[in-house]
Amino acid sequence: MDIYDAIRLMAEDADTTLQRLSVDSGRSRSYLHALARHGGAPKVSTLAEFAELCGYELRLVGHCRSIKIDAPAESTGAPKISIEYLRDR
Repeated sequence: MDIYDAIRLMAEDADTTLQRLSVDSGRSRSYLHALARHGGAPKVSTLAEFAELCGYELRLVGHCRSIKIDAPAESTGAPKISIEYLRDR
């Protein structure tokens, strides 16, 4: 699954469209379609924002840790990161 398939799936699960997701994030209606068409990819902070709007979390999982990347804080534009230690697998 590529990044756009994941965003489409999140949007479907949230019962929204890619256009609405783009607008709700403060971007143009065609933001996601244009990015995909031109072969670009959203920044991690933008992906975290889309995930949050759709009721998802962006996480990195491995090495007995889970790192959650939150949507960016309004004041800094940088995502917050929290680390959780997982039980032995």
